[in-house]
Amino acid sequence: MKAYAANLGYALTSDAKIGTLYTYTDTKNVEVSYTGLYASYSFNGALKGLSLIAQYEDLGKDKDGNEFRIKGSYKF
Repeated sequence: MKAYAANLGYALTSDAKIGTLYTYTDTKNVEVSYTGLYASYSFNGALKGLSLIAQYEDLGKDKDGNEFRIKGSYKF
């Protein structure tokens, strides 16, 4: 198996971040690459502990497709 990953992120503020990522894997002659963009935000005040992330991924090489996700998490 061969795998490579690169992630470039930038903090707009201490709570808001944006970035891009690239991942390549080659497993048993199946090549898959992911190119993605993401943005995240961590809330303060009454919503402290709540985080949201929006992520878009484009799959390439031997698999094709696009995905858009919104994830939320809460730390108690």
